Parts: sequence; structure tokens; C-alpha cells
Amino acid sequence: MIAVVMLPVVNKLMVSKKLMLLNYSVAVIICNNYIIKTIMVLSPYPVFSYLIKPLMQVDYFKRNVLKSFPKIALTNGVVMFIDDETHNCINAPLLCFPRHFPGILPPQIKMRGNKIEDGFKTINK
Repeated sequence: MIAVVMLPVVNKLMVSKKLMLLNYSVAVIICNNYIIKTIMVLSPYPVFSYLIKPLMQVDYFKRNVLKSFPKIALTNGVVMFIDDETHNCINAPLLCFPRHFPGILPPQIKMRGNKIEDGFKTINK
């Protein structure tokens, strides 16, 4: 939007001062609107909570408890966590089965060999 306002200046077009002033005024009003909305959204939080890193979800720590995370045991003590409504794979260690995987249920996943490096396969039931 600011680029559009600055376009006549960059191209050195002959534009009246009134039109340029109107363009700048509209740009300032629109930018102020977004700045005020952003300040209103972020005002309940301390500045350093979002200045350096993004805000966490309110229920982040509830979703990050591994004791209550559903899981199934595969071969050789390998554990596969299972994503559900209250736990997300993004908060689990690796080997996590997402619930949004159509057509495959977690018990259908098996290891190909004895190591994770050998990969996995699905077994149709």
C-alpha cells in the first residue's frame, strides 16, 4: 500500500500537491488503523513475551505432557505417540502418528526391520 502511494514519486510523475497530500493522508490513516489494532491485541502481554519469540498457545503446556500422551509400542521398545484432540504431534518426540492421516489407523503401522532406519510399513486389516 505504501508502495502504491510512493509510486508517483518514484516515477517522477507530475502529480498535484493536493493529490499527493491526499495519498499520504490515506496511507497514514490506514497504517495507524493496523498499528492500533495490533497494540490492542498485544497489550495484555509483556513486551518481551512477543518481541523476541512468538506467543505460545494458552493450552501449550497441557498439550505438552508426555505422561498422558497416547502411544503404542512397536518392535524393540520403539514407541509411537498418537496425536489426538488434546495432544499434538508437534509437542511429542519423534515417531508420532497424526490423526489427520486418512485411511490408516495407528495399529496398522509396523516397523520393517529392527531399527527405525529400516522404515515402516502399513498392514491392511
